[in-house]
Amino acid sequence: MARWGFVEFEAALKRLTENYPPLKAVEELTQILDHLVGWDTGGKDRGALIHQVREHINLFLDRVNGGSGCSRDAASARKLKQPEETNQMLVVDARGFLPEG
Repeated sequence: MARWGFVEFEAALKRLTENYPPLKAVEELTQILDHLVGWDTGGKDRGALIHQVREHINLFLDRVNGGSGCSRDAASARKLKQPEETNQMLVVDARGFLPEG
Protein backbone atom coordinates (compact mmCIF):
# COMPACT_ATOMS: atom_id res chain seq x y z
CA MET A 1 0.00 0.00 0.00
CA ALA A 2 2.70 2.48 0.94
CA ARG A 3 4.52 1.84 -2.36
CA TRP A 4 1.42 2.04 -4.54
CA GLY A 5 0.33 5.22 -6.24
CA PHE A 6 -3.29 6.30 -6.60
CA VAL A 7 -3.50 4.64 -10.02
CA GLU A 8 -2.37 1.26 -8.66
CA PHE A 9 -4.76 1.53 -5.71
CA GLU A 10 -7.65 2.36 -8.05
CA ALA A 11 -6.74 -0.56 -10.33
CA ALA A 12 -6.66 -2.96 -7.36
CA LEU A 13 -10.11 -1.81 -6.22
CA LYS A 14 -11.46 -2.22 -9.74
CA ARG A 15 -10.01 -5.75 -10.06
CA LEU A 16 -11.53 -6.64 -6.70
CA THR A 17 -15.05 -5.63 -7.79
CA GLU A 18 -14.64 -7.37 -11.16
CA ASN A 19 -13.06 -10.63 -9.99
CA TYR A 20 -14.74 -11.42 -6.67
CA PRO A 21 -18.30 -12.68 -6.24
CA PRO A 22 -20.59 -9.81 -5.14
CA LEU A 23 -20.82 -10.75 -1.47
CA LYS A 24 -17.06 -11.21 -1.18
CA ALA A 25 -16.38 -7.95 -3.05
CA VAL A 26 -18.55 -5.94 -0.64
CA GLU A 27 -16.95 -7.67 2.33
CA GLU A 28 -13.43 -6.95 1.06
CA LEU A 29 -14.19 -3.32 0.19
CA THR A 30 -15.67 -2.65 3.61
CA GLN A 31 -12.70 -4.36 5.28
CA ILE A 32 -10.35 -2.07 3.34
CA LEU A 33 -12.42 0.94 4.37
CA ASP A 34 -12.39 -0.16 8.02
CA HIS A 35 -8.63 -0.76 8.15
CA LEU A 36 -7.39 2.05 5.91
CA VAL A 37 -7.18 4.42 8.87
CA GLY A 38 -4.35 2.38 10.42
CA TRP A 39 -2.42 1.52 7.26
CA ASP A 40 0.74 3.28 6.11
CA THR A 41 -0.31 5.20 3.01
CA GLY A 42 3.21 6.21 2.04
CA GLY A 43 2.40 9.90 2.15
CA LYS A 44 -0.76 9.66 0.05
CA ASP A 45 -3.75 11.60 1.34
CA ARG A 46 -5.76 9.13 3.43
CA GLY A 47 -8.99 11.04 2.79
CA ALA A 48 -8.53 10.65 -0.96
CA LEU A 49 -7.95 6.90 -0.56
CA ILE A 50 -11.04 6.58 1.64
CA HIS A 51 -13.01 8.48 -1.00
CA GLN A 52 -11.81 6.02 -3.68
CA VAL A 53 -12.94 3.02 -1.63
CA ARG A 54 -16.32 4.59 -0.87
CA GLU A 55 -16.81 5.35 -4.55
CA HIS A 56 -16.18 1.71 -5.43
CA ILE A 57 -18.61 0.55 -2.75
CA ASN A 58 -21.25 2.98 -4.01
CA LEU A 59 -20.72 2.06 -7.67
CA PHE A 60 -20.89 -1.62 -6.82
CA LEU A 61 -24.08 -1.23 -4.78
CA ASP A 62 -25.65 0.88 -7.54
CA ARG A 63 -25.31 -2.17 -9.83
CA VAL A 64 -27.21 -4.46 -7.44
CA ASN A 65 -30.41 -5.53 -9.11
CA GLY A 66 -31.48 -8.67 -7.31
CA GLY A 67 -29.06 -11.04 -9.03
CA SER A 68 -25.75 -12.52 -7.96
CA GLY A 69 -26.80 -13.17 -4.37
CA CYS A 70 -27.87 -9.57 -3.75
CA SER A 71 -31.30 -8.09 -3.35
CA ARG A 72 -32.54 -4.54 -3.39
CA ASP A 73 -35.68 -3.72 -1.46
CA ALA A 74 -37.41 -0.40 -2.01
CA ALA A 75 -39.87 -1.04 0.81
CA SER A 76 -40.36 1.18 3.80
CA ALA A 77 -38.47 0.45 7.01
CA ARG A 78 -41.46 -1.45 8.40
CA LYS A 79 -41.61 -3.73 5.37
CA LEU A 80 -37.94 -4.62 4.95
CA LYS A 81 -37.31 -8.34 4.62
CA GLN A 82 -34.12 -10.14 5.45
CA PRO A 83 -32.48 -12.09 2.63
CA GLU A 84 -33.95 -15.53 2.16
CA GLU A 85 -30.57 -17.28 2.20
CA THR A 86 -27.48 -16.75 4.35
CA ASN A 87 -25.30 -16.21 1.28
CA GLN A 88 -27.34 -13.18 0.22
CA MET A 89 -27.12 -9.55 1.30
CA LEU A 90 -29.73 -6.86 1.60
CA VAL A 91 -28.83 -3.44 0.20
CA VAL A 92 -30.83 -0.60 1.70
CA ASP A 93 -30.86 2.90 0.27
CA ALA A 94 -31.24 4.89 3.49
CA ARG A 95 -32.44 8.07 1.82
CA GLY A 96 -35.79 8.97 3.33
CA PHE A 97 -35.14 7.06 6.56
CA LEU A 98 -34.97 9.16 9.69
CA PRO A 99 -31.51 9.07 11.28
CA GLU A 100 -31.22 7.50 14.69
CA GLY A 101 -28.80 8.94 17.16
